[in-house]
Amino acid sequence: MGTPNISSSLTVADIQQDTTWTCKAVNSINELLGTTNESVTLSVSAIVLFGPDVPTITYSILPNISYSGIARDNISLFEGSSVQVLCTAKSRPASIISWSPYTDGDKLTLFNITRSTPLNYTCIATNTMRSTMNESMTAGNSSSIYIRVLHGPENISAFYNNVTKIDRVLKVIKGLSFTIKCNASSEPPARFSWFGPKNQIGNVLFVTSVDKLSTSQPTCSAVNTMVDSIGNRLIKSQNLTFLLDILCK
Repeated sequence: MGTPNISSSLTVADIQQDTTWTCKAVNSINELLGTTNESVTLSVSAIVLFGPDVPTITYSILPNISYSGIARDNISLFEGSSVQVLCTAKSRPASIISWSPYTDGDKLTLFNITRSTPLNYTCIATNTMRSTMNESMTAGNSSSIYIRVLHGPENISAFYNNVTKIDRVLKVIKGLSFTIKCNASSEPPARFSWFGPKNQIGNVLFVTSVDKLSTSQPTCSAVNTMVDSIGNRLIKSQNLTFLLDILCK
């Protein structure tokens, strides 16, 4: 309980929470038999209105909606997954919530997500506060998430000296030194290794003074490990094999 304010008026500044004040009026009546104190009280309550806090975004990867979490900037999903996203914001009065793009309402459901699906979403919370004196104010806040689509290696290709794309057969002159670079698109990025005439880790194969003994079929292997936002793990790979044909002078 605060210190009583001995005054007929009360000034309140920067109120932060709901509060109730009680005004008590007391007077003394002098009568023949003595003095009598009489009083009356009146309580006044203040309900504090406030705009939306920064919205909280939670998600459930379908169909196992029991596996869920709070989104921290992004949600990682395997390509082809479906997800349900919920936005909440604390405010008084309650906020109107919508998602950009797509929908009104606090819930956003995305089915069969691919890399061509829009991947950036913003939850927008707004409310209009109206005081007892009929003063009004509108406030808003927002949170954004990015859908990170995980997929295995694809479109694997190899390039001679990082320039010429290799198509099934690479013909080179005996005694030359060169590099072969292997590329593939994936999310997250793939790890590369080479097998064949020379085993090597990394996406660049270094060949020095090639000779007939090197004639073989080099294979580039691209592998990535994907982990979605609730901890599911998936490993995928793609290989590329071509013929290394050594030409003699």
